[in-house]
Amino acid sequence: MLVDGSVVMIENMVRHLANKDNTHTPLQKIRIASIEVQRPVLFARGIIITSYLPIFTLQAVEGRLFKPMAWTVTFALIGALVFAILLTPVMASLLFRKGAKEWENPIMNWLTVRYRAGVRAAIEHRRTTLAIATVLFALAIYLAFGGPIGSEFLPTWMRAQSGFAELCLPARVLPPASTS
Repeated sequence: MLVDGSVVMIENMVRHLANKDNTHTPLQKIRIASIEVQRPVLFARGIIITSYLPIFTLQAVEGRLFKPMAWTVTFALIGALVFAILLTPVMASLLFRKGAKEWENPIMNWLTVRYRAGVRAAIEHRRTTLAIATVLFALAIYLAFGGPIGSEFLPTWMRAQSGFAELCLPARVLPPASTS
């Protein structure tokens, strides 16, 4: 989640550097590649940060539990965004002065062939795919609204069941302990 912006930037830079275009220097190619993906990286990061906004509205115990995590993730994402947009192109210009070349990942090629075959089979058997998707969606609706999954975010804490029940009324004062 933190490095995806930098990975997108570097992948685009390597793609541009591997291009056999002799009209631009490697530094110019890095600049062009950076500008090309800057906005998508910014908006992708903004969407992820926005998804944490509901956590900031939590109150009571839920807020005390999850707000620190939301702040931490938000600041980490902002820092990663600054790194991706400002420092990644600078570091790439230092490391890729002579250019770069792409290589084919054999595992990724194997996975791509299997994925395409699966997508082709799903498209050829549309009705079966749609039936399975409908059943899974109905199961999700059942679990969300009528099933065994609870509706409370955090269950109410029951003092009497926890073993810490009060033994006397709050207004009553305990007698001093005897010294004998």
